[in-house]
Amino acid sequence: MESRSCSDRPSRLSLDKPTRRRQPWRFVLILAALLGMAWQVAARTAPQPAPVIAAVVSVPTSTVTAARRGHVPAFKKGLSGVGGARLTPGGELSLQETLDQLGYTVNVPTTHGGQPLTPQRPYRVSTRSDAVDAETFQGDGEADFRILSQQAMLAGTTVFGIEGASSSGSGDAEETLLRPVATGFGLWLSNDDGPAGTRFVAGGQNVRFFIRDTQDSFHLGALTSRAADNQGGGSQVIVLPALSGGTWVDEGSDTGHWENSDASHGYLLCWEDSRWDADYQDIVVLVQNVHPLAQ
Repeated sequence: MESRSCSDRPSRLSLDKPTRRRQPWRFVLILAALLGMAWQVAARTAPQPAPVIAAVVSVPTSTVTAARRGHVPAFKKGLSGVGGARLTPGGELSLQETLDQLGYTVNVPTTHGGQPLTPQRPYRVSTRSDAVDAETFQGDGEADFRILSQQAMLAGTTVFGIEGASSSGSGDAEETLLRPVATGFGLWLSNDDGPAGTRFVAGGQNVRFFIRDTQDSFHLGALTSRAADNQGGGSQVIVLPALSGGTWVDEGSDTGHWENSDASHGYLLCWEDSRWDADYQDIVVLVQNVHPLAQ
């Protein structure tokens, strides 16, 4: 029998798994992954800055309180770029809340044109309505116009104008009165920082008003105060007297009504800029020295 020396036996090392060399690049990848996860957690938990159109502004309680005492405060807070107060987080306000914050004590209807007004964030509603059923207005000399609020994605391209005020025999020709400022889009409200203008409207002259998206994003053309002129024949504006100085009577469950308001010093034209919504606060315009003609 042939003998084998110890040196001829297979080495135990050859039967074991081969030794692994350390690979530094794997450590680098694991470390990078851990750092990425830590960054994502920090990004999610860190406080996020409020967007410009919905920056934090605490509306002073004195706004409504002052209105109850009998005078309208000048509401302007945190103007961003071109006139207008930044609104609180949560986005758009209902028409009732918008007018309350501007200091008006007017009852906004809960329905208009046969459909309910679109609710925004939770807010009280009035059980009464001060809306005026009118589509045409009559002049009385120098008329004043001012945009008090815009809460619409089309705000930066929406103009406000008048129809029928021309004395040149051009009939119902449109005339733009107020134009948006390029940086004035977004959500804002202000008593005295929005676009304003004056136009002579002869006494006894009948006129109508309109808004128009100059880019015609929704392909609706001009939306006028006369429902029959609009696509679908629906009303695009709520007309309200610019009442102030009233007292809110609470009826419970976020309902109530304004009463004992002072006489109106103008009218609020509260516009809806589309046919698919019904909040009627996309643009609010105060008109003075023109009065609505009852239908």
